[in-house]
Amino acid sequence: MFKEGIFAYLENKLAEVTERYPLIKFDRVNHDRDRLHFLVSIPPTMSVGSVIGIIGIIEQNTSWEFKQKFPFLKRVY
Repeated sequence: MFKEGIFAYLENKLAEVTERYPLIKFDRVNHDRDRLHFLVSIPPTMSVGSVIGIIGIIEQNTSWEFKQKFPFLKRVY
């Protein structure tokens, strides 16, 4: 599912997240066939729970955007 173009689009979206939340750094992003893996650095001033909440919101918004931009994903899920 994560073909080169989709993964490049994802990297652009993560760059937008970093612009909005400059304290969150995505050190490494990798994927399997249908899973994403993030290595995220957060400052000691942020709680892990708050970052997980932010990432959850990002996942929801990005999922919707992906389905709009890549319609074949609607058939996959």
